[in-house]
Amino acid sequence: MLSEQKMKNVVNQRSKEYDISVNNMYSMYALEQLVTKISQSEYKDNFVLKGGYLLTSIYGLDNRTTKDFDSTIRRVPLDENQVRDFAKFIEEGEPAFEVKRIKTIRERFDYDGFNIKLDYINGKVRVPFDIDLTTGEDTLPIKENVKIPLLFSDGEIQMPAYPVEQVLSDKLYTTLAYGAEDDKNSRSKDLYDIHFLTKMNKDVDYQQIVKTIEKTKIQRNIVIPINQYDSILESLKNSDFQKDNWNKYRESKAFARDIEFSEVMNSVKLFSSNVERAFGSLSISEQREIGKSQENQFREQRGSITRKIENQNQHDLW
Repeated sequence: MLSEQKMKNVVNQRSKEYDISVNNMYSMYALEQLVTKISQSEYKDNFVLKGGYLLTSIYGLDNRTTKDFDSTIRRVPLDENQVRDFAKFIEEGEPAFEVKRIKTIRERFDYDGFNIKLDYINGKVRVPFDIDLTTGEDTLPIKENVKIPLLFSDGEIQMPAYPVEQVLSDKLYTTLAYGAEDDKNSRSKDLYDIHFLTKMNKDVDYQQIVKTIEKTKIQRNIVIPINQYDSILESLKNSDFQKDNWNKYRESKAFARDIEFSEVMNSVKLFSSNVERAFGSLSISEQREIGKSQENQFREQRGSITRKIENQNQHDLW
């Protein structure tokens, strides 16, 4: 672990090198300390990397940054006692962390779980960041022992992680779920990730993505017929609100600065078209099975795509 001054030096150096704010770079440094600590503990196989930290580590700071840590928990129950035990582990030994708050989360279009707010501490420096933990996802087979390059020192760690098809499925699902409601909630970072990942990964398994998205919609109780994907995305593409959001996003992210909104949306629409085409290549029995699942959802929801659980009933545990 670096001393306070050496940490400041490397953070400032990386900030200038990649044109990323110092605060964001401190967040990345703190996340790396946490993930390294987990990778060397008994919790290693319980945490499955899936979000921005995974993408940043694999593809580099010149292609992605993040301020938070997202993980799916497996092989242990994700309940209040387990989360408290994990919080105690975080605070023990080095590197030093202080847990500030733990609360349950009830997010629309997502799995229930826990949010942990904490500080990474090195000397007089405190770096606040968040951890979001969820469980219960019916995912594609997890990739075990994925090599995660360290960003602030030599070497690598190994952790379980989502395959790229699962990441893309979740990104498209989230974009469609929010976009089906209105044009105010779809997130620029998801649009960017789809744009970037589809350019970097030309050999993704689209049939796997079709089946994964359909499983996700069933698990999260959302009805979005596959033949509506294009119209939802076209509405987002024509949205002034989304265009403004994208311009703000790319102004703050050097890696996205030269990408126009029309370009990123064309990538998302092409990806969605490939998913729809893959659905058409499924066997008749597979299509009927998906269609039957959608019909059952539609009856239960009576045409509504509103999640039953809203952002309520949150309570602090810490």
